[in-house]
Amino acid sequence: MPANLTPQYLKAERKFRAAQTTDEKVEAVKEMLSTLPKHKGTEKIYAELKHKLAEFKKEQETAHKKGKQGPSFKVPCEGAGQVVLIGYPNTGKSMLISKLTDANVQVADYPFTTRFPAPGMMKYEDIQIQLVDTPPVTPTTIEPGMFDLVRAADAAMIVVDLGDDASLEQIEWIIGRFAEAKIALQPKRPTEEPTDGVVTVRTFILGNKDDAEGAADRLEVIKSLYGDKYMILTSSAETGDGLGDLIKKVYQFLDIIRVYTKEPGQKPDLTAPFVLPRGSTLLDLAGRVHNDFRQTLKFARLWGANAYSGQSVGREHVLNDKDVVELHT
Repeated sequence: MPANLTPQYLKAERKFRAAQTTDEKVEAVKEMLSTLPKHKGTEKIYAELKHKLAEFKKEQETAHKKGKQGPSFKVPCEGAGQVVLIGYPNTGKSMLISKLTDANVQVADYPFTTRFPAPGMMKYEDIQIQLVDTPPVTPTTIEPGMFDLVRAADAAMIVVDLGDDASLEQIEWIIGRFAEAKIALQPKRPTEEPTDGVVTVRTFILGNKDDAEGAADRLEVIKSLYGDKYMILTSSAETGDGLGDLIKKVYQFLDIIRVYTKEPGQKPDLTAPFVLPRGSTLLDLAGRVHNDFRQTLKFARLWGANAYSGQSVGREHVLNDKDVVELHT
């Protein structure tokens, strides 16, 4: 049976062929379906159009979802720990990341250069720590994804410009704004996490551009209000002043230790330490080496700073930084 297609259908078909976007194709196919004569000769055309419409709608939904979601602010933690930088525009966060890590970030003297999180790895002796540059925050501009990014971090660094008279107010606003999002930017974790949904992220303050005019005076004011509570460091990302000390202090602030392992009768592998929270025990290390070792571990021999030289230690022995451990299962 002939299809006997109408002029209206043929017009819609031409519209479909000229369509450039998925949205245009969806509208054209709908128009073709609505103008298609309904009889036995058009059943195959009708089925094909319905199939096309379903496919285009699927494409349309995927594209719209991507548009609503925007770029992801999720940055998987790598290395020994993740530290997220928070600061107003032009505080020097991007230059710090550029000087301290291998990240390829854009550094410019105009605001909002950084639009998305930019992670980079900072080397400290035989480990690497992940620093994450972030879009600047202001009372009128803060990316929603920032809160989830900071909430998941091991630590946060509030970066201020010591050449800016508003640096003190910026610290106050950042701490207050994240508190509104139930993120407590505090120097220490509480002994017990709050039950009201608040997450504590260990935080310190970095006064960048410490060579700016009036920087010393502004630093004293910041220290007078926050120095008894927060660790406050200074640097000049541009000249490199203070960056060596910053790297060491970031490692110490993460409160982690490095532990090396060795096989009986062999030399220890000093190139790839296991990184554990300070206070970890031999049993914690065993679980990191292999899940089964938590059950099968009998004892270990330990070489370390606390006068140990191959002595046998038990499962609950607390480890120290740079201990060398020989596990026996």
